[in-house]
Amino acid sequence: NDIHMLPIINSMSSSVESRATEMKKEVEKIASKTHSKVNIVAHSLAGIDARAMIGLLGGNNYVNSLTTISSPHRGSVLADWFIETQNSAHVDPVCTFLGVWKESFEEFNSKNMKDFNDVVGDSPDVKYFSVAGQKDHLAVSIPLRKTHAHILNRDRVANENDGVVTTRAAKWGEHLITFDADHMQIVGADTTYNWKRAFSLISDNLKASQDFAYLREE
Repeated sequence: NDIHMLPIINSMSSSVESRATEMKKEVEKIASKTHSKVNIVAHSLAGIDARAMIGLLGGNNYVNSLTTISSPHRGSVLADWFIETQNSAHVDPVCTFLGVWKESFEEFNSKNMKDFNDVVGDSPDVKYFSVAGQKDHLAVSIPLRKTHAHILNRDRVANENDGVVTTRAAKWGEHLITFDADHMQIVGADTTYNWKRAFSLISDNLKASQDFAYLREE
C-alpha cells in the first residue's frame, strides 16, 4: 500500500465536515489509481479531518491506516484560550502557519473535541497510529514561543507541548513516539531540523505492520 501525506484542505467557511468531504474525494482518486487501500499520514488539524472522513463518510473503504502527526485529538488549549479571551493576537501566527482561519481553529476546543470523540468512532478496518512533538521553551521556533509558554503556564506538568498541541492531546491509537520537535519543525517548515527522521519512522512502522498482517493471514 502507498503512503500519502494529506495537507489541510481549507476555505473561508470550512469546517471539519466540509474538509473531510473534500479529503474523501482526494483519497478516492488515489485509491482508484493504485487499486488498493491507502496509508494516510496527516499533520495537525488534517488528522482530525481524516478521522471524520474515515469514521463518518465511509473513508474506511479506501484507507488501510491513518498516522496523525501532532493532531489535537483531545482538544486544543490554544482554541480554548481564544474562545475565553477573544484575543487572537497569539493565535494568528499559528493559523497563518497552518493555513486555516481562526473560525476553523476554534472548532478544535476541548469541549468540541470531546463531543467529536464521542460521536466519531475508530473504524475496525483501519489501523490508527500517532506521533507527537515536544520542545523546551527556549528551543521552540520563534513564532511559537508565546503559544508554547501559554500552554505550559496552564499546566506545567501535563502540558508538555510542541507550541501548538500538547503531547497528551496528540496521542491516538498506537502512539509511536514523541519527537524532540515543535509543530513547525516536525513537518519540515524549519530547515534546520531533520524532519525526514519522523517520516522514515512512520514509513518503517507502516511496512512492519503490513508485514505482520501478512504473516497472520498465512
